[in-house]
Amino acid sequence: MGRTNFTRCGMIYMNGSNATMLQSLDGWNGSTWIIEPNIRTQISTAGCKRLCGTGADYYDWSQSSATITTWVLPIAGVLLQAPFLSNAFWETVFSIARWCGSPIASLSYILWNIKVSGKCALMADMAAPYDHVDKDPGRTSDYASMRDSMYLLVTMNQYSIDSRVLKLNGKLSDSKPAEGLLRATLFSKDLRLLRRKRVIHELEHAQPVETTAIAELNQQLQAALNRNEVDDRLEPVGELNSMRQKLAQQLRETRKRGVVPVFISTLWFVFAMAISIQSSFDLLGSNAVAHDLALGCLLAWLPVLIMCSIVDRNPVSADDVRKKLNRLVDHVRKSLTDPVVRNMFINTIEDNGERSDMRRRIEDVGDKCSLMQDVPFFEQFAGQGRVRWHYGAAHPILCDIEDAYIAEAGRHWLRNEAQARTFLVLGKRTGGLDWLDYRELWQVAGACFCVCGTVFGAWVLSFFTPTVGLGCRSGGYTVFLGAALGLLLVEMALWWHFDANKSNLREWRRRATGIGPNTARIMRFGLHVRRSIDSATSRCASAVGSTIDAVLPRRWASRLRAIMALLVVGFTDLTPQKRWDYFFFRPLEAANAVYLLYRTISQSVRYLLLAALAHLLITASGTTISVTVMSCSMLYIVLEWCLQSHLSAASVVHAANGLQRVRQTHRLTWPLRRVLYCVDDRIHDFECVFTKWLKELGILSRAYQLRPVGLRWSKEAKPQPQQPSIKTQGADDGPRSVILTDAEGSLTAQMPEYAHIHGRRPSQRSETRLGLLPTDTPWRPTFGRRSSSASSFRRSNSPPSPTADLV
Repeated sequence: MGRTNFTRCGMIYMNGSNATMLQSLDGWNGSTWIIEPNIRTQISTAGCKRLCGTGADYYDWSQSSATITTWVLPIAGVLLQAPFLSNAFWETVFSIARWCGSPIASLSYILWNIKVSGKCALMADMAAPYDHVDKDPGRTSDYASMRDSMYLLVTMNQYSIDSRVLKLNGKLSDSKPAEGLLRATLFSKDLRLLRRKRVIHELEHAQPVETTAIAELNQQLQAALNRNEVDDRLEPVGELNSMRQKLAQQLRETRKRGVVPVFISTLWFVFAMAISIQSSFDLLGSNAVAHDLALGCLLAWLPVLIMCSIVDRNPVSADDVRKKLNRLVDHVRKSLTDPVVRNMFINTIEDNGERSDMRRRIEDVGDKCSLMQDVPFFEQFAGQGRVRWHYGAAHPILCDIEDAYIAEAGRHWLRNEAQARTFLVLGKRTGGLDWLDYRELWQVAGACFCVCGTVFGAWVLSFFTPTVGLGCRSGGYTVFLGAALGLLLVEMALWWHFDANKSNLREWRRRATGIGPNTARIMRFGLHVRRSIDSATSRCASAVGSTIDAVLPRRWASRLRAIMALLVVGFTDLTPQKRWDYFFFRPLEAANAVYLLYRTISQSVRYLLLAALAHLLITASGTTISVTVMSCSMLYIVLEWCLQSHLSAASVVHAANGLQRVRQTHRLTWPLRRVLYCVDDRIHDFECVFTKWLKELGILSRAYQLRPVGLRWSKEAKPQPQQPSIKTQGADDGPRSVILTDAEGSLTAQMPEYAHIHGRRPSQRSETRLGLLPTDTPWRPTFGRRSSSASSFRRSNSPPSPTADLV
């Protein structure tokens, strides 16, 4: 392919000696859009190839350098601000390939993480009254403790959970105990931890804590009657809360900085966009300027994706944070496996009516914790859309506690901290950590709006700028966007297929087998195809092995066979998700990213030109589409960053000031939010109808439940909520008691149940009936926390219990 000079060809076609003949033979006689038909300046593609050839016409250095300085360098500056991980070369390569090769899917995960972290920030805001901010540097208040828990949950959401933790019973999904373990780790203040052995070196996932053997259970339960003996092997009261606060502060202080460089690189890109827009309208008709603007519109989604990292921020050392989180969870896990600790924890909630159900659920969590053994809970860093099909730990927990208590309580939902922690730790009976919420499709739609909108604006500019039609530039944009959409559709389809609940797939198969006689024939054909593929693969492997033995020396052949055997074993051990990831998505994403790089470089140094002028409406429409979409996306990211920064601020004073500004912003924008809430209600009604229709078709499982709208910001606090699910004893039931008899069977004494176990706060009903408390004392549940010092003082000054001498 030679080099072509389209400027010279245009002069020959329009003003040459044979111009009239060329125009009559090769002129464009078809229809045009926006551009007025003119045979003197418009030539057909076939005529252009005959007259000018099929080579490329390269820009001169002045035009190429202008494109490089205007777009290539700002794009490189934006990409360099991406949230890379240190000392992870291949991880960086694959991350760039994923972000650039599949931007819609990557942005979908990032937007979902931003929504989840925004929900955590909203819950932390709504936990306290509107006019109250906590500036205590000691962080001893209940609000400070809950703020730390929410920040830890945001950090945990950035890490993928080991599949062995989610599936403790073989192939059956059993992630509810894992969710209960995280609840106790994040929200409990009453769980006594086993005392750690004071050693210098501690293994990453083998926290050296003292455990109780099953054979010594009876002996330890007897020793539990003596509080001093129990306390010798337990951490002090409130140690779990102290560990959470220390870890949250460490994570805030080691959170990766660099927000200012991200803003500067983004402003550089926006400034380049403004210069290109001004040049395109000032030099209207210059193809080079118009196509430069199209290049900027094509990549306008990239600064949006990089700006998302200021909200979905990665730590300085992701692996070090993972180890710290695993140590905290592992310490709680080993403590829950200890029967003494578990019984002491259960005894703090014996006042609740559903005591048997609570005991069963906590015992189930403890039993499943023993099955986890030394498996690390969190596996790898998955933030910023790095890992596909990433469930995360935050969203299921947030939905559960929101439905159980927080949404109904509203503003100042932490006013009764003991009651709130009851529901935060206990949660609901159903659910788990590995379910797919189809509301994420709204984030997918937002990502499609961002990427497709900017690329479509570039496509409009290139399609209607000469060469008019689906040429090298507009065609290249179409190929890139089509590949990105294809990767997104395949990834979403596989996510639905790999969802933990497979009852929808079984329902489809059941319906398929009952459609008609041809269905069984189709299924037999599919089975035959699968067996044929397996047989062909086996024959190919045998042929390759025979070729290796015949061509290579025996020593080399044996080594190569050993390597092939290891590869086969490694491939066999891979899960279906990993196989799709390694052999389908990563190669295609890398190819699409390389193609985008090729389009950017080729457009910077060469171009094709036919003699025609772009219309003002074309440039204005394409530019407006891309700039509007990019501006709306950036505005959303900056707004979320401002609303969530108070959760991650290391300084208590700065966090309090930021929270005040957030509340003022919410109050000033309340009329707009009220309209948006009404729209959200209508959308939720549509979701209910649509979900019901999908269930009837079998696409969604019958067990799938659409979540309510959830917690919304408000200024005023609601009345004290009633317990939505915990039953209390009736007035005539009285406290449960244990009857003591002598050897002859006659009644000697009667004592409340579990009164022989220390560390339990007696129920108010028992205290009232025994005359220890006045009848007007408000009820105060104790699940998830210890009784306050005030209650301890009250007990110490109360008359002695009639049953005290029986213990």
